[in-house]
Amino acid sequence: LLSAQGWLNRWVSLTDADASDIQFLLSVSSDQLTASFDQLETRMLTIAAIALVLVLAAIFYISMGITKPIAELANSAERMTRGDYSEPITLRSKDEFGVLATSLNGMQTAIKEREEKISYQAGHDLETGLMNRDMIRRQLDIWFNQESEFSVILLSIENIQRLSDLYGVSYIQQFLPEIGQRLTA
Repeated sequence: LLSAQGWLNRWVSLTDADASDIQFLLSVSSDQLTASFDQLETRMLTIAAIALVLVLAAIFYISMGITKPIAELANSAERMTRGDYSEPITLRSKDEFGVLATSLNGMQTAIKEREEKISYQAGHDLETGLMNRDMIRRQLDIWFNQESEFSVILLSIENIQRLSDLYGVSYIQQFLPEIGQRLTA
């Protein structure tokens, strides 16, 4: 009679298994049981969806905090590779990325100074500070190509060897820079 659909039934005996004189029928509506489960399932799915959205937002926030500084550092390193040392890295951070940016800025400054020094040494006499022959040739080529008016003065210091023998090398090392400074002035 109660075994219709929508009910869960179970016969329970209150006596020994052999005796069949007292038995109870336990019945519960399957709709009632599943309604509680459905509510619980809906709550769990809602909590899982909210947790997933929060985790994805946290991952996005963390990844932007990592990928943005890495991209900026990579762009700066690429710019330095091309030989452009004009602008410092502007990454302001107290973490490892900030330390790396500060180190790269120091490296950029050191490379720029070394390149300027090498360029200067390649085109100038180290004792006098005046342009050497190669630099003079390049400068003359520029002036000729621009069709500029210019004058060239050739100064030859005679008897340098004799002065060196007479007064010593240290005298010449002081004498040549003085000539360069006076000619530059």
